[in-house]
This record gives sequence, C-alpha cells and structure tokens, in this order.
Amino acid sequence: MHTTPVRGESANRLKADALRTLIARQRPRLVAFVRRRAPRDVDAEDVVHAALQRALTKHDVLQEVINPEAWLTRITQNALVDELRRRRSRAPAAEGTELTTCDDAVVRECACVLVQLSQLRPEYASLLQRVVVGGVSVAEAAAERGLTANAASVRLHRARAALREQLRRHCGASSWRSCIDCECAERACCDA
Repeated sequence: MHTTPVRGESANRLKADALRTLIARQRPRLVAFVRRRAPRDVDAEDVVHAALQRALTKHDVLQEVINPEAWLTRITQNALVDELRRRRSRAPAAEGTELTTCDDAVVRECACVLVQLSQLRPEYASLLQRVVVGGVSVAEAAAERGLTANAASVRLHRARAALREQLRRHCGASSWRSCIDCECAERACCDA
C-alpha cells in the first residue's frame, strides 16, 4: 500500500533537498574560506563537514533566510570558531604572564607587522618591541618603565589591540591568521 506524504513532510523534504543542492554548490567556496582563516593544522574539510551537518539539522529555517550563501558561511565560521576554542581548551595551561600568544609569533616573524608596529604610540611600540620581539618578561619591562607588572600587562594588552587595529586599517588583516595571508608582500608596502 502506497501512502502519500503529508504536506508538511513533503515541504520539509523539499527544503532539505534545496539545502543539499546549495551545499553541493557552495562546498568548495566554504573549504577555501576555512583554509584562508584557519591555522595549517586545522582540517578545513572536517570543519566544513561539521558546519554542513549543522546546516542540515536547521533546514527548516532555510525558507526564512534572505541570503542562503551568507547563512552557510556564518555557520561555517561558527564551526571554525568552535574548533579553535576546542583546541585552545585542550592546550596545556601556561604559567606566569610571560607566555607568548599567536599574535606574538606573528609580530616576531611578519615584516608587515613589524612595519605597522612602528606606527603605534611610542609607549605601545616600545613595550611590544621589548616583550614580544626582545623576549623580556612583562615584570622586567614594567620595572624598566617604572610601572607595576599589572599596569604593564594592561598596557601590553592595549598595545596588541592597537596593533591589530593598525593592521586592519593598513591591509585588512583582522587576526594573526589573516595577517599571514595579507597582500603586503605582493604590494611591497611593508618591506623591512
């Protein structure tokens, strides 16, 4: 005996089919999107797969979405952020205030960052140079400047934020990952 699906089931199936078609078209773009933003050790295919699984569970809202491509991109971006948070939470805890962050690694290695560092307020630039590039502890840099370690930590935090903003204005880099992919090398605007 053949039964005709209920109208709601049929509509749901059509939405799921439409989403699968959209996913098939958008998958290569989403993988490239993740590869541009993620560290090299993150498997972009896995992140996109997790994102698309999430999208499929929410296929019932697809009809309400104004821009389905942007919706998929947002879900993929959220999946990447979740993956990076999972990795960060699994990383061993470091002791003290002298730990280096991903931003610090880029400051030491990227000519673009070093050039833009010189554009900051002198107290920010010198503190970043001393702690990040020079490898001096925050406590030692604080003592050199007549500051408490706490005040130096706050100033270092503000200096990093100012450097991120300077990079965003100069070359569109909004994080250490996107800084690696910026076009300053091709433009030769930040040759050190």
